[in-house]
Amino acid sequence: MEAIEAESSKYPKASSKHIPYGTAGFRTKAADLTHVMFRCGLVAALRSKHLGGRPVGVMITASHNPGPDNGVKLVEPTGEMLIHQYEEIATRLVNSDNLSTDLQAVAQSLKVDILSTQGVVLVGRDTRESSERLKEAVAAGVTVMRATCADCGLNTTPQLHFLTQQSDVNKTICTDERLYFAHFPGKFLEFLASLPGDVARRQETLYVDCANGVGALKLKELSSCIAPSGLKLVAKNDQTGKDDVLNQGCGAEFAQKDRKVPASFLPGSGVPQMARCAAFDGDADRLVYFQVSPEGHLILFDGDRIAALFCRVIMQLLREAVKDPKGTGEEIELVGVVQTAYANGGSSAYLHSLPGVTVACAKTGVKSLHHKALEFSIGVYFEANGHGTVLYKRSNLETWLKNGGISLV
Repeated sequence: MEAIEAESSKYPKASSKHIPYGTAGFRTKAADLTHVMFRCGLVAALRSKHLGGRPVGVMITASHNPGPDNGVKLVEPTGEMLIHQYEEIATRLVNSDNLSTDLQAVAQSLKVDILSTQGVVLVGRDTRESSERLKEAVAAGVTVMRATCADCGLNTTPQLHFLTQQSDVNKTICTDERLYFAHFPGKFLEFLASLPGDVARRQETLYVDCANGVGALKLKELSSCIAPSGLKLVAKNDQTGKDDVLNQGCGAEFAQKDRKVPASFLPGSGVPQMARCAAFDGDADRLVYFQVSPEGHLILFDGDRIAALFCRVIMQLLREAVKDPKGTGEEIELVGVVQTAYANGGSSAYLHSLPGVTVACAKTGVKSLHHKALEFSIGVYFEANGHGTVLYKRSNLETWLKNGGISLV
């Protein structure tokens, strides 16, 4: 504990202000985060050691916030968000005035030998000017705990989640983003190959607002990987590494909350009228779609609509493939979609009208939506702002498809 106490003295608390770990992790002005990052390095290493050395992720980003802000989110070995127990531990240790004492007390309550148990922490960061400096503070916290700190470099938040999960699955540290670009574009191309020829071969262009964030760097690689599909991705708002333009007048948050056309998409910008467009936020973990009308107005396809589209397509595909999911002639609910009380009323009404779809409500916050979606064989959730995904239980899906004479590859 002496080494930890000595190292922590290099990262004194910037203020006495209490900082809670919320849905977005810790987030505030970058100048006030150095001690937070060091202590999150300790927490991440502790979590990994508590799990017998399984990898834990740390993502340094403030998402859709302005450039002078920054933040940090911790990732479970499964690629999911930090469990609630450790949110409380992180809040306690980050705000502690007796760090070494409190850390030792927490470790003892968890029955974790801080210095002898192995630990692995993967660290990713966005393009903010402060992120490199804050990464070094995280690494110091991990290292002083005698855990391995693996630098993943510049990542989107989804990439860091994926690399953490893959490190756990493969039982080896995976920091190479080529693994990400081999997996998702490969699955996308496989899916296209399964569609009718006229659909699969259709040439399309999608203009993507990258919010002047890390997504711009990754979109270029993604575009190259999916080139055989005929889908061309054109990056807009791609001035990475400039805090003064990050998320300013652009990005998913701007389009969805302000209902305004993002910069570089206004008439005269070179984007054709009614072209298909999409928008990330600063760390590319939100996605909304939109078009710009001939009059220059935003036509938004937000998370509520994305969820409805997923449910409709999934149900259509399942009903074509699986006539009798249980093999008993019994009708069952195949898909569950999770919304909050703030969801668009029209989307809720539409989803309730779909046969085979269960509509559930959860508390606001992507973590609450995710946990509720896990209860379903196929769970769909999207916040209006573009946070969301589709989850499925492979064993259930395999059974359904087997009853329909189809194998799941």
